[in-house]
Amino acid sequence: MRLPLLLISGFIILSISSFSQSANKYSKVQISIPKSGVSKLQDKGMDFDHGIYNDEQNTFTVSLSAHDVAILKNCHINSRF
Repeated sequence: MRLPLLLISGFIILSISSFSQSANKYSKVQISIPKSGVSKLQDKGMDFDHGIYNDEQNTFTVSLSAHDVAILKNCHINSRF
């Protein structure tokens, strides 16, 4: 009796976890910002661990969660989605 209950509980927990991870939408964003400004984005609470900086265009391209996109929009920084 305990084993089926444990298996069902585990399945429910994994299902909820998978759903919450897939519900978060990510967008590829190109941000017009000097190279020194990239760390300032993280200081504002944006969470990213990698991206590509283009020195010729002074742009940073990164994939951001919907939460981080909202932070970027609130900062009024020039960006393209």
